[in-house]
Amino acid sequence: MECPLCRLSRELDRYTKPIYEDSEIIVTQCKTCKVPLGVLKLGHNAKLEAKRYLVMKMEALFPGKFIDQRMRQIPEHFHVHAR
Repeated sequence: MECPLCRLSRELDRYTKPIYEDSEIIVTQCKTCKVPLGVLKLGHNAKLEAKRYLVMKMEALFPGKFIDQRMRQIPEHFHVHAR
């Protein structure tokens, strides 16, 4: 079975419009908790630099929000929530 976050990075139009998107990340609304969700397009082999980039971009897009890096439902694909 395919990872839902890998699928999201390819089929974003089926979920929701992106809040932000570039060549490395997608930010959209989390289907489960309804807060902004940042996902690495690089999948499961993301390097530390890409993870840092995602966190820094989320902090810039959502100042004052807590960038939650705890991955509860899909721990194998790095993603963050802005709470």
